[in-house]
Amino acid sequence: MGTLFTLAGFAASLLAVGTWGTHHFGALDYPHTMRIIIPAVLCLTLGAQTIFASFFLSVLGMQRR
Repeated sequence: MGTLFTLAGFAASLLAVGTWGTHHFGALDYPHTMRIIIPAVLCLTLGAQTIFASFFLSVLGMQRR
């Protein structure tokens, strides 16, 4: 699940950069750009948190020797 969130965040980030590139990397249209960037950052953050939390929980579940 974390990987899917992370990939969705990267895809949305690439979409935002691609949209900006179609305008020859000039001035940004902030309302339009923020509608793409905010969910992208949210997905990247949720993906990373999910991956790290699952790693931490797997370490907690390890048996002692």
